[in-house]
Amino acid sequence: MDPEISVWMFQLAVAAGLAAWMSVAVLNNLQAFQASTGAIGLTMGMVLLREPPFDTLPLRRRAIASPAVHRLALLGVIALQAASALALLAGTLLIACDPLRFASASALACLNLGLGAFVLCWAAMCVAG
Repeated sequence: MDPEISVWMFQLAVAAGLAAWMSVAVLNNLQAFQASTGAIGLTMGMVLLREPPFDTLPLRRRAIASPAVHRLALLGVIALQAASALALLAGTLLIACDPLRFASASALACLNLGLGAFVLCWAAMCVAG
């Protein structure tokens, strides 16, 4: 197989896969908004740390129990996911429209924007959760 074809196929598969994943994440969070807000609330409220043997840990001082803050956090995550999904989808389409070649500068710019939003979303969940 020609190396250019394999690189093109890899770029297309990664871009399309991540675009699909982020699109599904947005749809899931929108369809189950209350459940997702509740899950974020459990994490931000550090509910599991209220039970022994963790109930004496000083970490609980950082718990956020406000449902309004939980909803805002979810809206922020959805915004990042949507931005990522749209940029990755645009990059995927640009790659697909130029078959069997390395990604163009415009495709790479879209993919980098999408990956940047993806990483921000991931980092926000790692830091906050």
